[in-house]
Amino acid sequence: MPSDLEDVLAAALRLPGKARAALAAELLQSLDQVDADGDDVEEAWTDEIKRRLDDVDAGTVTPIPWPESRRRLLAAAGGRTGGSDDRAPRGAVSPQASLLARALPDRD
Repeated sequence: MPSDLEDVLAAALRLPGKARAALAAELLQSLDQVDADGDDVEEAWTDEIKRRLDDVDAGTVTPIPWPESRRRLLAAAGGRTGGSDDRAPRGAVSPQASLLARALPDRD
C-alpha cells in the first residue's frame, strides 16, 4: 500500500466508531457511482451475478451451503472479529468477511 494510503488509513482508524462508519459508508457509496470510464459499477455487479448463476445452472461450479461457507470464513479469520485490533496478515480473510460470517446466523 502506498505511503499516502497508509497515512489516510491510520488517520481513519483513529476516528471514533461512528465517524469511521460514516467514512466507510461514503467510500462505499463512491464505488457505486459511475467511474471515470463511464462504466456503471451496478451493471458490472449485475453481469458478475448473472455469470455466476449461469455457472451454477451449467453445473460448472458447486455451491457451498451457508453453514460450510460460514465455517470456512471463521476458520480463515482465525477467530478475529474484524475490529481495529484484528490486523490480518496479507492474504488472510478480510475483516469484512469475518464480520459477515459472524453477523449472519447459522442456517443448518
